[in-house]
This record gives sequence, C-alpha cells and structure tokens, in this order.
Amino acid sequence: MNRKQIVFFSGLLAILLAAGGAVFWWQKADWGTSSKKVGEKLIPDLIVANVAQIRISEGADKVTVKRVEGKWSVEERKNYPANIDRIADFLAKLADLKNTQAETLPESQRARLQLVEPKGGDTKDSGVLVELFDDAGKPIGKLLLGKRVFMQAQTTAPTKGAPQATGRYVVGSDPSVMSVINDTLSNAEAKPGVWLFRDLIRVSGAKSMEWVSRSGKPGWRVVRESETKDWRFADSAEKIDNNKVQDIVAVLLYIALGDVEVEEGKGGF
Repeated sequence: MNRKQIVFFSGLLAILLAAGGAVFWWQKADWGTSSKKVGEKLIPDLIVANVAQIRISEGADKVTVKRVEGKWSVEERKNYPANIDRIADFLAKLADLKNTQAETLPESQRARLQLVEPKGGDTKDSGVLVELFDDAGKPIGKLLLGKRVFMQAQTTAPTKGAPQATGRYVVGSDPSVMSVINDTLSNAEAKPGVWLFRDLIRVSGAKSMEWVSRSGKPGWRVVRESETKDWRFADSAEKIDNNKVQDIVAVLLYIALGDVEVEEGKGGF
C-alpha cells in the first residue's frame, strides 16, 4: 500500500468515526437517560387492599371491575359477580411489577411502541390502558401497556419456532418514561366476559342422581355408597351400565358460563 492509499484510508476512517459519533449522540439526545433505577416498582406505594375499581381500555373495548360492599362485580354485565381469583392474581402482579429497563420516551417513538392511549374506536398504535381507583373513585395507579418484547428461546434453533414474548413496553406513573417489564400481563384484557365468575354448576362427591320428566313425573334414580363404589338403581335390582351413568356425572361435575348477555333497555340478563 503506497502513501496516497494510506492517507486516503486514514481520512475515510476519520469520516466514519465522526459519522458514528454523530449517530450515537443523536440517538442519545432522542432517547435520553431516565432517572428511574432498574428494579424500581412501576406503581409506587400500591396497596392492593385499597383498590376498589379496575378499568381496562383497549381500542373501543372497555371493562370496569369494581368492589361494592366487599363484593366484586363487572359493571358492563349489570354487576354480575366477578372472578375474585383472577382479580387477586392481576393486582398481585401489578403490585410486584419492576423496571428491567427505563428510558426517556420521546413523542416520536410512542406510536412505534404502541404507547398511545386508546381513544374510542381508534386502535391504530394504541396500547392497553389500565387504571386503578380507590373506593372514593380517586386514581391510585395507571399503566399503559404497549408492544410485547420478544426473544428467541435458547432451546429453539434460530430457524425453527416462533420467538417467545418475555416482557412488554409500558408507561407507568411518569408519562415521559418508557419502561420494560419481564411480564406480558396477558390477563389485562378489556373483555367483560373473561372477568366474570364463570362457575355455573360444580358438583363433587355425588351419591345420588335422579331424572325427572318435564311434566314433573319421577323417572329413574341411581345411588352409590361413595365415589369409589359402583352406581345402582335405588328401587330396582336391575343391572346398570356404570359407564353410561358415569358419563352423565362427568358432564355435570363442572359447567362454566362463557359470558352473560344483557338485555338492552330491560336492565336485566
């Protein structure tokens, strides 16, 4: 390599270094550095017992789960009883959420990360808004859930399988800061049906079963001494097909509702 070539490549390297530095400082100026520390709770001082209302909005969908006189219900389903286990699990997750990454969020990046608050039917670039209130209706917490963070599983070959969602971009108490959490919060759904208490029939330890016609006329009746014993007719020595009876019992063990239909203008179900 002659002297002219050395001078040329040295100049080219200097230009590339300068350009790289300019890009670095531009990105740094755009994103900035947040004062939030990794490991800090996303909803500071949240006390689960103080939450009396959860409101979740996504596009045109909305659900309001509230506690009145110690009982949780779904407002959009005429205050039908809500699923307490789901509520407890959801609030426990919110109370334990911590930052795994935090950066200043420029307005130019909100749409890309779906960190735009939902407004009516406009779902473009909007996220899922979670709001918490106390029993007086005072706001005590707010989260805007954006895009999920995906990562290829280590046990999966790069060319096989889909990446797994491992976290989510969120905006917490400070609207100017974008955080990353290590939970997708998939149960933050703005669908009233999924928040209902879904147990319709739950039977355990049945020892007798009877069929009655629509007219009220008694039909057959079967009994058993315990769950480990065979079924038999209560008033007959006739042989019974235990498999058929057990199939009927299995159907009745647990029946869950999918949703509740509210009759418009009648105030009932």
